[in-house]
Amino acid sequence: MDLDHLDFIKYIEEANNKSEKIRKKKMETYNGDSISYLSYISLDNFYIYQMWNKMLRIIAIIKGSKNNYESLEDSLIDLINYTKLAYAEQKVKNDKS
Repeated sequence: MDLDHLDFIKYIEEANNKSEKIRKKKMETYNGDSISYLSYISLDNFYIYQMWNKMLRIIAIIKGSKNNYESLEDSLIDLINYTKLAYAEQKVKNDKS
């Protein structure tokens, strides 16, 4: 595979755009106006554990596990979002200490 630098940067930007669009949509769908991201922080390291679960799913997909619901790309985008949320979770906790 011969991928040039501009293609690589383009795909990074694509992942950023997709992840943000999906994050906003899932926030509306799952939480509505009644629950914020901060509600999950009370469960210590919640987003770190979500990242771990998503990594296990990615490994299963790579190893050929039957996949009816999401593609490898979908799982990677979810992992990007969990990583952003885990980052914010840690920053909020550090700001409070």
